[in-house]
Amino acid sequence: MRLENGLEKLKGTSSQVEDLKAKLAAQEQELAVKNDEANKLIQVVGAETEKVNLMLPKSGRLSIQLAELKDCS
Repeated sequence: MRLENGLEKLKGTSSQVEDLKAKLAAQEQELAVKNDEANKLIQVVGAETEKVNLMLPKSGRLSIQLAELKDCS
């Protein structure tokens, strides 16, 4: 009787492990997709940041020129 109960528990546990493995596989695929999306977004943000950084010096010069024009009038 005890042996039979133990075997039943092992079968139940084995079934639970198989279910968890299936869930894990699905979550790993989802994680891979999310990581790819995040990496693409990081590249876009990096490119946009670089554009902004290149524009900042021009913006500063324009501000100085605008201030000089205001002083002249």
